[in-house]
Amino acid sequence: MADYDLAIIGGGLNGVSLARDAAGRGLRVILFEQGDLGGAASSATPRLIHGDLSVLERRGFWRVRRALAERRIWLAIAPHLVRPMRFVIPAHSEERPPWLLRAGLYVYDGLTNRGGLPPSVTLDITHHPVGNALKRPFGMAFEYSDCVVDDSRLVVLTALEATERGAAIRTGARCVRADRTDTWRLAVVDRGHRRAITARALANATGGWTPMVADTVLRQP
Repeated sequence: MADYDLAIIGGGLNGVSLARDAAGRGLRVILFEQGDLGGAASSATPRLIHGDLSVLERRGFWRVRRALAERRIWLAIAPHLVRPMRFVIPAHSEERPPWLLRAGLYVYDGLTNRGGLPPSVTLDITHHPVGNALKRPFGMAFEYSDCVVDDSRLVVLTALEATERGAAIRTGARCVRADRTDTWRLAVVDRGHRRAITARALANATGGWTPMVADTVLRQP
């Protein structure tokens, strides 16, 4: 019998979220992070929980709708970490005509189903404090709602909840080899001590290092 149902390599947001979810489903979970939790990309994000207007511009309606649905969930379950904020886009005809921005934000408002956030509005920034900070004169801008998040705290608190659900979270632990037979057999250097564990399933949640880990640790193309 394997030591764990699931072993996870990587302690960023994806890794700890996977640990939290799997442990909450009653699985035996262990996560290995060679550095600190959220020590790479997960603590260097734009700190936005949003639908991404640039995706909407490319007609990615389904992707935006899904992202905004996730935003509503985060607002509901973690209001201490995710909070609404208003953003302003000055209209510049050399980049995008004002009518296109207005139309895009109208669609964005519709995809959000409001979600308790105020809809977008048009601003006359010649008579609005927002205009004072702009170097070039703008006449019109659009204000809309999105959310910001404390990304580092989100990672740490998600990991804490994963441990409360029974997951083992090991920082300073580097998986140096993983072999697949009937189960996964992992060789791990855990704070200077080499140990071996077995797991029924293995998740490579190392973000930008995924190809390198697949090549050097899992030895898979």
